[in-house]
Amino acid sequence: MGGPRWSPERDTRPWIRFCPTAHHRQAQQAQRRFDVMSRAWTRLVEGADAAGLDERVVYAPLPAFSHAKVRRTVYQQDAGLSDQQAIRDIRELVARGWLVPHGKARARYYAPGPLMDPVRDEIRQSMEPYTDPYRRTR
Repeated sequence: MGGPRWSPERDTRPWIRFCPTAHHRQAQQAQRRFDVMSRAWTRLVEGADAAGLDERVVYAPLPAFSHAKVRRTVYQQDAGLSDQQAIRDIRELVARGWLVPHGKARARYYAPGPLMDPVRDEIRQSMEPYTDPYRRTR
């Protein structure tokens, strides 16, 4: 702050204010990631229950919630399923609109389907804005 070399005449208060503010923002971001994924899990479990699906299927659309590519093999490992169970679950999620397939054979992955949009919107709207506890109020 204030130049490439130390000088006793320069004010260090901006740097001192910046450090706790930056740490606080990082903590809020980490907490928000946790909250978002927790709310997503809860909302997807509710959706699976309402559709008459087993709770285990939530392992598939959860990565898609954050725009990650969903692969059957990863879902199979995460949920501890056999090949056939994973294939059936993914097909059911595609048929119901939770996932959309892309690619063929080994390159196939799944992206969020149209039923994921209301879940994302609901969670996004429920998030509180970041706060700055170090901001001066006059």
